[in-house]
Amino acid sequence: MNRISRLLVSKGFTFKTKDKESLYLIINPKTVGGQLKYTLNISFIDQNIFIRVQHTTISISTVMIHNFDTYMADWFFTNDKGSTFQAEVYNSIMPVLKSFSDKLFFSHEQ
Repeated sequence: MNRISRLLVSKGFTFKTKDKESLYLIINPKTVGGQLKYTLNISFIDQNIFIRVQHTTISISTVMIHNFDTYMADWFFTNDKGSTFQAEVYNSIMPVLKSFSDKLFFSHEQ
């Protein structure tokens, strides 16, 4: 947990929550693609690292009220090289995470 914490801090991430007893981290939202944001919820279970990535979404209601932080959706792993928001999240986080380990598990439950 300490090693990945140091890596994330060195790459410009900050922590919303860091609980050494329960072994989880929640990263403050990181902005990509203008106003869209994502966050990482990282837990450590039995020598494994589980990462839940959530990102803001754009819907008619968020556009109408100009508040893109109202709903965080689960990110689905993709290495799509297109210009989709999914790809922007991938390009932002995967080089950082892979520099730590290539044995990571992405989860939609934590």
